Amino acid sequence: MKNILLLLFISLTLMSCEVERFPYDSIASEELLSGEGGIAAATLGNYAILKGDADGNGFASQFHRIAEYPGDNVALSGTTTDALFFTYNYNNLATSGRVNNFWTSGYQAIVGCNKMIALTTEGESEETDQLIGENYYLRAYAYFELVNVFGRPYNQGRDNLGVPLKLSSQIDDLPDRNTVGEVYDQVLADLLKAESLMSVNKSNSYATKEAAQALLSRVCIWKKIKNLLITPIK
Repeated sequence: MKNILLLLFISLTLMSCEVERFPYDSIASEELLSGEGGIAAATLGNYAILKGDADGNGFASQFHRIAEYPGDNVALSGTTTDALFFTYNYNNLATSGRVNNFWTSGYQAIVGCNKMIALTTEGESEETDQLIGENYYLRAYAYFELVNVFGRPYNQGRDNLGVPLKLSSQIDDLPDRNTVGEVYDQVLADLLKAESLMSVNKSNSYATKEAAQALLSRVCIWKKIKNLLITPIK
């Protein structure tokens, strides 16, 4: 009888408690916008995801290994148990932890940019427009590198599968893969939007109007390679 009463007491106690289920390392959207500098801090978080950490995890760190190690600019001395060795020898693993980290961190940054774009309003101030533009730039950069790693080159056709275009921050929004052409179109649209919004002079650690123009030129060059390859030399 005592055991039954004890179990009943514990059950009632647990039912009466309100469990805080919000992630300890996150902040509610309303709280973010209510504080001064919240949007700027969240934007810096998107930069941090793309930059990576001291252990070599993150978008930029993994992209360096995935993009450079198969080329002629890097020489690996000896052997290693690290998954990058398979990339170096052109034996890419679909289950590679480094490839997974590159994909995951890329979409984490993209979702973070989506959140900032959705929460902010253009035209309120020059500083706010700058931050919105930076998020458009970061999203474009992430998609550009992702589609060049997981999709075929643009000059092999616009209709080849690229990567999913996730343009919201909703968890249940799980789009299928878009074509390479659709991803490039989104990258160009984001960069043009970023260029139109950014006007604040910042150091080269941040996205600026000039950075958007530079990446725009790179994207356009890659798109025009197809025409250059099929146009006969006169």
